[in-house]
Amino acid sequence: VYENATVKIYEDGTMAANKISMNAINWGSNDISIGALTASGSENWFGEIDEVAFFNRVLSEEEIQILSSDR
Repeated sequence: VYENATVKIYEDGTMAANKISMNAINWGSNDISIGALTASGSENWFGEIDEVAFFNRVLSEEEIQILSSDR
């Protein structure tokens, strides 16, 4: 979740980490990279990433918990 310059990471419906970001997310026309720092594949993540979702609004913690329990 990205809201008011704070990035929050949720794992199984529970917030696992949060950090204030000094950089705004640029929603331009560039590709999105999941598991790598850039689209060219630099600094790859060697592990599993599943159930990634994008929403056009910020979800509440309750909504995130409900989505997590529905899987």
